[in-house]
Amino acid sequence: MTDNEKNGPGEGFGDTESEAARLSDAQENAPRIIRAPEGLDVEQIMAEIRSLVQEKRASKMYVEPEPESSVARSSFGAEWVIPVGEELDLLRAAARLDLEGEPIRSHRPHIGKLVVAWKKFVRFWVRKYTDAIFLRQSFFNTKLVGTIEKLEQRIDMLEGEVEALRREVARLRRGEQKTGDEKKNQP
Repeated sequence: MTDNEKNGPGEGFGDTESEAARLSDAQENAPRIIRAPEGLDVEQIMAEIRSLVQEKRASKMYVEPEPESSVARSSFGAEWVIPVGEELDLLRAAARLDLEGEPIRSHRPHIGKLVVAWKKFVRFWVRKYTDAIFLRQSFFNTKLVGTIEKLEQRIDMLEGEVEALRREVARLRRGEQKTGDEKKNQP
């Protein structure tokens, strides 16, 4: 049996018509290479284009777009994607572990009650060993979120203090410049 008989007409590997069609499709979709005519200096043309771009940038004809960024920055330059308040809400929700779990059910009509009873039995004995671990983890998670909240409040307070100090330094520098200018004016 040949490939054409197995696959039907036009689907086999030995079918010259389908191969020709595939080749013509590939040639149509292939990138075309255009050759530059003889005597054309591509380097010179590119240098001219670069100089024109520089001139237009210097004349402010081109407006450079601001780099798009979904990253938020604090006044210190620290980056985060999600605002810290939302991040803490997510952490707070995830800190408490649900020990109850999903209700135990079965979709089997005849042996469903037996399956539910077995699952409840297994869950009871497994939870005797795992609940203590999960409770400790939940306690740790809650304490950690509380610590992070306190650190966030402290950082906000320190950022406010730094900003006040920067304003004070700028005010003092302006005052020094004025006194320096007054000394220059005195003979």
